[in-house]
Amino acid sequence: MTCLFCDNGCKYCEAQPTPDWFTVGKTTPQSHINNVRAGGHPLGSPLKAPNVNSETCGSCTYIVKKKMGNTYYKCVVHNLTSGPATDVKLKWAACVKWEKKQ
Repeated sequence: MTCLFCDNGCKYCEAQPTPDWFTVGKTTPQSHINNVRAGGHPLGSPLKAPNVNSETCGSCTYIVKKKMGNTYYKCVVHNLTSGPATDVKLKWAACVKWEKKQ
């Protein structure tokens, strides 16, 4: 098994497989990786547990769309910046602050 966090088969990541809702790319902030490794949401909140209904950030009322050349999604519950560290992927598992969109 290749580790998606460190690009090799480390013992830690084999014991903690990458969740299917989280992917690591070249621009993924290290803080997101560290938070997921610790069992939390990429932005640092605990995950909504249990994620029975498979809620995601995409179905949360706190997600806003920002257009700045490209389209980015941000969570108003977390600190908003113009940088990638506060970008949200709509497929991410919901955090404990998740509330259903009206």
